Amino acid sequence: MSLKIPTTYKEWSDILEQFATGENDKDVVERMKTGSLSWQSGVAERFITRFSTVINLRLDQATKTFQKRMTQANGAEGVIVQALLQLRKEMILLEDAVSINALPADMRKTFVKLIQDQRTSIQDTLIDSAKSERSGKLMSIIRNNKLK
Repeated sequence: MSLKIPTTYKEWSDILEQFATGENDKDVVERMKTGSLSWQSGVAERFITRFSTVINLRLDQATKTFQKRMTQANGAEGVIVQALLQLRKEMILLEDAVSINALPADMRKTFVKLIQDQRTSIQDTLIDSAKSERSGKLMSIIRNNKLK
């Protein structure tokens, strides 16, 4: 699928499909940032629905991948740090992806807040769960490799 700078709903749909796969993220996000869309009735609603679906899919995938890595880490510090760093990288990418000019400012703020809230929730959950670990090692790792 060729990557065009999206200006029509069809082109946006194509680039969002590409973004959903997680391939070529850097190029896809750059094209999304330079894209535009005419906010006509019908098109705007479909675009927001599609955009929201893809962002939520990526958030869910990032969270599931992180949880899987943490489960497999078995306390290995390096694996835990890598999992935290990868999740932080994904959250930053998603925040960048929702900060596009094709969205009205209020919607950009809403999407950014969604991602920030997810990041904060995960960070808080990690800190709460690390409190029960007696050595303090996990708490130290989490505090030194914050998501937010």
